[in-house]
Amino acid sequence: RGGKFYPIYDWKDSDVWLYIKERNLEFPEIYMRLYEAGVRKNALRLCAFFGDCGTQGLRWIAETDNDLWERIQRREPNAYLVLLYWDSEMFRRTTRKRGELEEEFVLSILEKEENLYVIGVDKGMEFLYSHQILPNYIVGDFDSVKKEIGDYYRNETDVPIREFNPVKDASDTEIAIRLAMTLGAGEILILGATGGRIDHLWANVQSLAIPFKAGINAVIMDRQNKIRLIGGGETHLKKGETYGPYFSVFPLGEEVFGFSIKGAKYPLTNHTLIPYDSLCVSNQFQEDEVTISFLNGIVILMETKDR
Repeated sequence: RGGKFYPIYDWKDSDVWLYIKERNLEFPEIYMRLYEAGVRKNALRLCAFFGDCGTQGLRWIAETDNDLWERIQRREPNAYLVLLYWDSEMFRRTTRKRGELEEEFVLSILEKEENLYVIGVDKGMEFLYSHQILPNYIVGDFDSVKKEIGDYYRNETDVPIREFNPVKDASDTEIAIRLAMTLGAGEILILGATGGRIDHLWANVQSLAIPFKAGINAVIMDRQNKIRLIGGGETHLKKGETYGPYFSVFPLGEEVFGFSIKGAKYPLTNHTLIPYDSLCVSNQFQEDEVTISFLNGIVILMETKDR
């Protein structure tokens, strides 16, 4: 009583829980319920009802603690609106409408991947900020980021930042790809690169050629699509192991000669793949394995599925 508490912004999640354990402090049981339900430790945050983290917290409570959820509804009868409209304009969350970062998909990737080095790229910083995920690096021109979020990373964290003038000769995604390569990445996974403007999407696809030519596997992924580049020789796809039941191929740049597809619903033999038709869109498996082969060049391979 009468004491003051100041932000422990420089503490890690493990520091907080160790402090609680060593001093045998009491804390709301809901946090343990959320943790047991699979919520990440650095996302165990409950706050005001109608904010970015509050809406997520209420959803978690409704799914994990019926008694607490009923008490909340008695106190705030409109709380149920969170479950109905959490992904709508009511809460200023329009991820599906705008095709931006798909929260559940991206979070599932970040949670299951080990040894991740996370680079927050411009608008992606807002996603990381709203889910209390601290990136290892930040790049971008900050032209699509809320000022308070940019100020938070600049002034309240020690995350390295490469900030660029919006008038530049490369996209933020390309800059991030080159940074990942400089940092020694063996594989690069790009999330949130398919939504919104098609010109940005196409620039992102073309930028895959930068790591590809350096021998680094780079992939663009969202809930429905996995996009990568393949080179001359043979590429094998196994039924049931691909990202979806469909696959499409397009040349990146010049014509591709001696192009063949075996084991597919629409096979090809010694075909010249040209960059101005739609012949090879939406193919499917006919056999358990599909083999794509060609002499030289670069081909965009898309593995896709319906919603």
